Amino acid sequence: MLEKMNKIANKAVNGNFVAEITEIENGFLVSVKHFKSEEDPCAGQSQVVSELYKVLGALELETENGKRGDVAHSGGCASVFARKEKADDYLLGGFSVRMTKSQASRWNSADLTAEDMENITVFIPVKNNHYKSVRLSEMPRKDLEFMEGFVAELDFQKV
Repeated sequence: MLEKMNKIANKAVNGNFVAEITEIENGFLVSVKHFKSEEDPCAGQSQVVSELYKVLGALELETENGKRGDVAHSGGCASVFARKEKADDYLLGGFSVRMTKSQASRWNSADLTAEDMENITVFIPVKNNHYKSVRLSEMPRKDLEFMEGFVAELDFQKV
């Protein structure tokens, strides 16, 4: 899992930066540094935090408080403790859908991945306020096409 995360992280950053993900208790230490930071501690310091946030987005990780102040930053290096994004309930055309904020953003920009299709859960009404859950990839085509016309909005009754 870490090997895959590190590959994704290093694809997300500008070629002048290197990302490293380390698993620690209840989460991950996400670090980004400019490749010249050992020679020149100030190399890349103006861009390193934004590169770190690119990595967090690509890996669907969030900082503990979701604030930039959580980032430790020194010269061309930045790091932060992060966890997997929590899933929230969204409404899509009358369907209740459980997905992360990043997945909702990709839904709204019509940029879902095959992995998203497997990880997003849709609650389909069966009868008498009972629902069955299915992966988005398992949705009947007509329902999926119907849902595509809607913007994902947080279901505030469940949040």
